[in-house]
Amino acid sequence: MYDVVGIGTVLIDFTSTGRSGNGNPLFECNPGGSVANFLTAVARQGGRCGVICKLGNEMFGRFLEDSLRRERIDTEGLVYSPDRLTTGAFVQLREDGEHDFLYYKKDAADMDLSKEDVNYRMIDGCEVLHVTSFIMTGEKSYETVLDCIRYAKDRGKLVTYDINWRPISWEKPETGMERVRRVIGMTDILKVSLEELEVFAGTGEENWEEGAKKLLAMGPKLVLVTFGADGCAYCTRTGRGRIEGERVRAVDTTGAGDCCFGVFVQGLLKEGLGPEIAGHEKLMEILGRANQAAAFCVQHTGGLPSMPYGEGYEQG
Repeated sequence: MYDVVGIGTVLIDFTSTGRSGNGNPLFECNPGGSVANFLTAVARQGGRCGVICKLGNEMFGRFLEDSLRRERIDTEGLVYSPDRLTTGAFVQLREDGEHDFLYYKKDAADMDLSKEDVNYRMIDGCEVLHVTSFIMTGEKSYETVLDCIRYAKDRGKLVTYDINWRPISWEKPETGMERVRRVIGMTDILKVSLEELEVFAGTGEENWEEGAKKLLAMGPKLVLVTFGADGCAYCTRTGRGRIEGERVRAVDTTGAGDCCFGVFVQGLLKEGLGPEIAGHEKLMEILGRANQAAAFCVQHTGGLPSMPYGEGYEQG
């Protein structure tokens, strides 16, 4: 039924768009969140997707549901909280397209996602369960994510995991690091940024392979490393490869890593390949498409809206 089902936070990105006639900052309301961006990247490449998430029963929650449905992402697993609000993030863009985040998520609806909220039939019907760390800052939602991963693994599903490390979103970053490491050990395909590689493997760009191998030793079968403007790489127990980034003028890097990862995973699924059976040449081909998609993404504003359609990479 599904190629990928994602569980996690779907939120509003309030993206800076300049100033009003009164000189005040303007922010555009964009649908986003790492899970929504990832699923949109998969869906726009032809993948069948569903989402498991919890939103506030208010205008932003309903806006996000409508946005997901427009992307043909099944929202059967979406539930509304009667008394909590949808998570929001203010995104201040810099001239180079990089950004600063300010999150509003304390006691938000996604942190209250319980096991009783989960539509486990969706996991039964998927090939891949995708998770990210943002939702794991809540105690209840963290336990729910662990339960979903166990459920998926018991049924032979692949688990993909984007660390998406944001220390500012954790009251105690050490708790976050402990939870991230636990989920890494339950993951089949892991995506890390260069910054996350430094935090969780203790290596920089010059010895990224060593860091990726450290993460592989924790459980994953394949590690995808993103270097921002400098491209991306893969590493398995039997091979590794890297592609340099495309030189483009970035206007908004929000969602670029989600885009890269989504296109990469959908590429594997389209080819009928698992992380342990894909050969080097095919992985490099898929990695190249993911790299091109991310380069397209950063030339457009907003997370979810900037995901490209098809292999020719057009914007909808």
